[in-house]
Amino acid sequence: MFNINPSPQVENDIFNQNEFEIYGLYFLEHNQEKNFFFRWSNYYFSIQPKLENIENIGLSLFNIFESRKIFICTCGQRKEIDLKYGENHISIPIIPFEKVYVFLEPTGSLPQDKRLNLGVCVKKIFINKNAANYIDRLISSKNHSQKCNYKNYDIDVKKYLSSSFSRSKYPIKFLDLKPRKNSFYYNPCLFNYKDEIFLSCRFEYGQNNDVDIFRYPSLEKVNFTIKKEIKNEQIQDARFLKYKNAYIMTCANYVDDIKDYFHKKWIVFDEDLNQVKNVHPVYGKNGFSIKTNKGDEKNWVMFERGGKLYFVYKMFPHTVVETNINGEIITEYITHSYKDSCWKFGKARCTSNPIYKDGSFHSFFHSHIEVPTTSNISQRLYFAGYYKFEPDPPFRILEVKTEPILAGNNSRPRKKNQSYLPFCVFPMGAVLQDNKFLVSFGINDEECAVMEFDPNK
Repeated sequence: MFNINPSPQVENDIFNQNEFEIYGLYFLEHNQEKNFFFRWSNYYFSIQPKLENIENIGLSLFNIFESRKIFICTCGQRKEIDLKYGENHISIPIIPFEKVYVFLEPTGSLPQDKRLNLGVCVKKIFINKNAANYIDRLISSKNHSQKCNYKNYDIDVKKYLSSSFSRSKYPIKFLDLKPRKNSFYYNPCLFNYKDEIFLSCRFEYGQNNDVDIFRYPSLEKVNFTIKKEIKNEQIQDARFLKYKNAYIMTCANYVDDIKDYFHKKWIVFDEDLNQVKNVHPVYGKNGFSIKTNKGDEKNWVMFERGGKLYFVYKMFPHTVVETNINGEIITEYITHSYKDSCWKFGKARCTSNPIYKDGSFHSFFHSHIEVPTTSNISQRLYFAGYYKFEPDPPFRILEVKTEPILAGNNSRPRKKNQSYLPFCVFPMGAVLQDNKFLVSFGINDEECAVMEFDPNK
């Protein structure tokens, strides 16, 4: 009963033993209610092709748990995927005869089942004839809507897509930044520098990502360079925070976004923005270097209070971590005053460094859902939100606006020529001006904008 090696080929088995060798699956079972055959996976299993011409493996899973994470590793790629309840279909490109390793978070056992580690129900392992370059959810012209999850939310998607930034509740203006040909500025972060307001922007050219800095609102470019630690290091979504006599730039970085996990790093500068040191905090899935992460880490937002340094790691439950300028973890505060159900527009992720005002911290976040388009792939529709939390430990959330302060839409002409074009609003930074917030946004991964936000409006 507990043998997890392949059994002799039987009718209705989930894979063809002439095509694959499998390790880590329990015996064949049948779900009578839904009428499908499956094998329970252990928390680890592997797939070894037997045929040289297999270049892409298809994997169909049925997840009975509310939410799971699955880690897929090949010699060329690593990918973490959140499994939703129900059907999940994944495409895995490989080189000839390459073994694929699949790891899952152990969930324990089910009632009246002696097996201790049950992963997911593996329904089918097959040769995927639709070529794919990356490990990802399996989407084709016939089933691309499976990725779209907009029906899981009580949201009028057409209303948001047909809206316009010119009709925003809060005034928003687009910035006339002029990068070189075939390059783009987006995901800008407003921050205070000495007695001025500065703006850092993600600068994308080809497959490269870097950071440029401008004065705001003149948009005069500032002389600024970063010393990379390793060749081809990519830097995304830089946020700046003044801390004592230093400026800390936090960012997500990697060398190859196909092979590497996103890594959270911060760079410390002196008061003249001269680079002092690189810091790699070890927390969550973040490792001590770009190559040692156990999963993707992005969107940590940093703030200072009473001379101490903190970052918000997660919104729900609200997780605030005390650290220091060397990235050492001191303690963490986890509170549950608000649940994720208070925000109905997808999973909320922190985005802008919190700003102290009127006895509390104020911050902006983003989320997204997958929506159908006229093309054969789904696109992300983004939403921006606002919340505030207590100024002192344990930093409980005090308020979450239940409606977006800005949503993605289809009103801007596109500059990029590619199939993936998200309807993106990404609030990266905020500063106080005249008792209101100026919030900087990345728009559609190709433009920059600034909103004037009044939380009392």
